[in-house]
Amino acid sequence: MSSSKPIGPLVWLCILLATGLLLYFAKSVLWLVMPIMIAVIQYYILMPVLKQFVLMGLSFKQAATSVMALLFSVIVVAIFLMIPYVSDYSNSWQNSIGRYMDGGVVFLDKSLLNLESHFVYLKKIQFHQKISFALSNFTSHFAEQYAGEIFLTIAKWLPSLLLVPYLTYFLLIDGSKFKRFLVQAVPNAFFEKTLYLFHRLNEQLRRYFQGMLMLTVLDAITLSIGLTVIGFDHVFLLSVLTAVFAWIPYLGSLLGCFLVVLVAATDFPTQPWMAYGVLVLFIFVRMLDEFIYLPLTLGKSLRMHPVVSVVMLLVGGAIGGVSGLFLVIPILGMAMVVGEVLGEILSDQRLLARHRYALELRSIAAREGLS
Repeated sequence: MSSSKPIGPLVWLCILLATGLLLYFAKSVLWLVMPIMIAVIQYYILMPVLKQFVLMGLSFKQAATSVMALLFSVIVVAIFLMIPYVSDYSNSWQNSIGRYMDGGVVFLDKSLLNLESHFVYLKKIQFHQKISFALSNFTSHFAEQYAGEIFLTIAKWLPSLLLVPYLTYFLLIDGSKFKRFLVQAVPNAFFEKTLYLFHRLNEQLRRYFQGMLMLTVLDAITLSIGLTVIGFDHVFLLSVLTAVFAWIPYLGSLLGCFLVVLVAATDFPTQPWMAYGVLVLFIFVRMLDEFIYLPLTLGKSLRMHPVVSVVMLLVGGAIGGVSGLFLVIPILGMAMVVGEVLGEILSDQRLLARHRYALELRSIAAREGLS
């Protein structure tokens, strides 16, 4: 298949509008969209394992059942490993949020005082006093107003997440049948382009989700090593959490860095150099991502212009909140593929002529013998 043409401005406008509409509708049925998205991610991650089981001699259904049993075993082991952490912090999680926020405020307060001692202009405008006052008001009410709401939201989501293994299993078994079902409704003139569209979508999503998994593993390993060198204890959970935040382009890395800085400032109040070391570590990991990890894992999959990414992240956050930040890039990537192929179809005069001619032949065949 020849390389695709560049996306024109009209197609880009339709892609951005379609992405916004999809996010808007996804927000209203978010309880269903998120399990489907997680199931799709698991589908693309588990497909290589499924193919290996099929090559070993198992039938497709047996391979899918074996893969789901393996996934269930991994989830059960992970839950048992996390039980000690949950039991230790279940009673003090709300107080811990407030404690870490207060520790971050103290660290920032010291840093601002240090800046004012070096820059007289900041002292004249009372920079430290204004920032500290705003942050103290925010942190004093954060745990009371938002921590309970976050916990209730997580509890509300748990029942819908039970759909994930069910959806994943049937995606593994009937994914190809569903694609054939959709292709049957396509006119013959557009059949090849439609197959190309499904191939592009499948490859785009496969490379993206498998690449993001590999990127998450590499980031988690790098952060674990770096935090251990700096002097942190129990770095595994913190490293995995910050690596998952990186699924949100640009903003996720900043959020993960902010989280680890809060932990460093609270757990090591007399060692401010550890918080600065975290900043240096995240800059180093970001450079590794940009020049080594991203080309190795994602390549050119869903790699779009930074301006488009940032603008659509803001749109996704405004429409769908936190879930919109996670959904906007995959949805935009799918809309780009669909828009590009549809643009090629609608601008291909030969395909349109073939379709019109097929309709004309069908009409003649339907009228035959009626006069």
